[in-house]
This record gives sequence, C-alpha cells and structure tokens, in this order.
Amino acid sequence: MKIMSVLKNIKNIKGKKVILRLDLNVPIVNGKITNDYKLKSVLPTINLLRQNNCSIIIITHLGEPSWPLNKKAFSSYTVKPLASWLSKKIKLPIKVLDAKWSSINSAVNKLSTGEILMLENIRLFKGELDNSKVLARRLAALGEIYINDAFAVCHREHTSVSAIKNYLPAYAGPLLAAEVNNLETAKHGQKPLLLIMGGAKLSTKLPMIKKLASKASHILVGGGIANTILKSHGLEIGKSLFDKAAAKTYSRLKLANVVMPLDVAVPYQGKRLEKNIKDVTTKDVILDIGSKTINLYSRYIKQAKTIIWNGPLGLFEKTNFSKGTKQIAYLSSKMTSKKVFTLIGGGETVEALQGFKNFSWVSTGGGATLAYLEGKKLPGLRKIVSY
Repeated sequence: MKIMSVLKNIKNIKGKKVILRLDLNVPIVNGKITNDYKLKSVLPTINLLRQNNCSIIIITHLGEPSWPLNKKAFSSYTVKPLASWLSKKIKLPIKVLDAKWSSINSAVNKLSTGEILMLENIRLFKGELDNSKVLARRLAALGEIYINDAFAVCHREHTSVSAIKNYLPAYAGPLLAAEVNNLETAKHGQKPLLLIMGGAKLSTKLPMIKKLASKASHILVGGGIANTILKSHGLEIGKSLFDKAAAKTYSRLKLANVVMPLDVAVPYQGKRLEKNIKDVTTKDVILDIGSKTINLYSRYIKQAKTIIWNGPLGLFEKTNFSKGTKQIAYLSSKMTSKKVFTLIGGGETVEALQGFKNFSWVSTGGGATLAYLEGKKLPGLRKIVSY
C-alpha cells in the first residue's frame, strides 16, 4: 500500500505550530558530523513548512544514552551539532531547548511565525523509551499538528513516534511517504528480484530474507552474514566474525537460492590475500569477498530488474577490504541507469556507498527498513493520515 505526503492538503497549515519528528541520528566524532546524509534528506521538509509560514518544533534522538542518566549524558548526547548544521543550511537560527519543561513551555509560547526550535535529545526525556502517555501529552501540548518524517524510527514503540499521535492530528512528511512508497516498489518490483545481504548479523536480517526468499531469484551474501552461512555448511571460516545463534536457524531453512562466496579476502602480512573458500585455515580472518565472487555476483546483478541491498560485503572502512562492496556498488549503480530499480538500505550501507549516487532510492532506515520489508506493522505508521 502506497501513501502520500499530505502536507499540501492539511487545511489551514499556514502559520501552524508544527511538531516535526525527524531522525537526525548521525555519527558525530569529536563534535563533528561525519555523515550528513540524513540531515540533507530533511531539508526539503523544513523548507516546505517554512514556505507555509509554520513555526516548527523539531524532535529527534541522537545515540542511545543509558538510564539512569548522569550529567555527562547531557553533553555527550546533545543535539546542538545537529541544530548548528541545519542553521547554516537554512540560514536561520535554531535554538536547542534543554530538557526542562519550564524553559521549554516558555520558549514555545514565545515562538513566532517562521521560527524553529529544537528540543534537546528526546531520549534524554523520561518516558520516551516507555511510550509514556504523560510525556506524549506534554509534547503534544507544544504544537497544533504533528508531522512524522522520521521513517528510520517508525519501528520503535516510543513516545515521540507512537503515543504522541493519540493527542494531535498526525500526518506523514514527504520523506516518510517517499520511504514507504519506494519500499513498496522494491517489494513488488519487476523480476528477477535480487537480494544483496551483508553486514555483521544474520539474525537481524533473517526474517526479511525469509519473507522475500520466495520472490527473489537469488540472494547474494557477504560480510558476517556470509561467514555465518559458510559456517552452517560446515566450511572453515577461521577466526572470522559470525552469528552463532543464527547459524543453527539458517541451516534449518534450506534456502536454495542463496549464492555463497567462491573466494574471500583475508589479511596476510599487512596486505590483502585472496583464497578459495576451501583453502581458508583456522588462523584466517575473512574480511571481504574475493575477485571470483565479485565476478559471479556481477553476472546475477546484470540479469536483475530489481535489487534490494542491505549491509556492506566486507570491512569497507579498510581500503584493502573495500573492493567487494565498492565494485558491486559501482555495477549496481550502473544498472540503475538501465531502468533497474535499486534500493539501498541501512546506515552502514549508506556510509559504505558514499560516492555512488545513482541508485533509485537510498533509505534512511536501518531496522525500520528491514521491519517494513519483512511485513511488520510499524508503530510510527499507525494513525497517520493517508496511511
């Protein structure tokens, strides 16, 4: 089922006080944002609301602060770098409000048309992770309408994603609508449909693989997922990362369309050494797929009409072991220009594929993308107008 962003159809949206839930959970190292893809993705929504003279209260989370909180949490997980980045792009000051209700209510009451405020990291508020009715009512009281443009957290039963919709009219933002619609296109895309599955844990992606296995012509695997599957077949993977629990589950599935690597890359004397699967020793650590596997996978990619890719195929952060991910990314991006629908999902995947821009859709979601593709009902999509 496809949905539409109904922002343009909200009656009397002009001048409204809007609570805007975004997902700006981006990596920050030493106070600097290292990947701004999610931030760039929300700019059209903010600009659209500004064009309608809305005042905006932005809600987002950042990281996973542990409860009970200590003083350090408020400095370690502050959203101030996010507000600063957005302020520069839209050329408008964005004030971050501390997690104190007296100051929040005062600032929101003084909010003028066209101004933007950002609440401090919502996960620093008591009750956010518990889907609290008390917190939901307090948040709802800040605005007149609620817009969810945070697809990446729609699988979370959290207050600012779920419970808040019981107290305000709730609408889908443009980014959320685009996410859902592109995932629907991928799920029901032209055949042959090809899955490319990488990353560390097979257990997190197994439900989606099971759901789409019957529709997929082939499932190409890399990373820790490939290691786990190789292990389940009794093959030697040495000291490589694998998902022990998922290996047993996978072995019972007996999926005939999974294509395993023919060769892999391991570190040897500081360099990349490629080995056939049967030559891997107990001392080896598999960090990438090998050249024979890249060639094999390329043949399947060239035959596909729809490609869903989640998870890097190796340790892409290291130059010696980024070859598999980059070469498959290059070919997949080329296929997009040949009218193949290519959907890329997952935070690590987006990071690994920076520089390859020619994909049909690059999802901002990780767990939410997987949950949607496996057919789960997402809490963040309930009670949304037009869904």
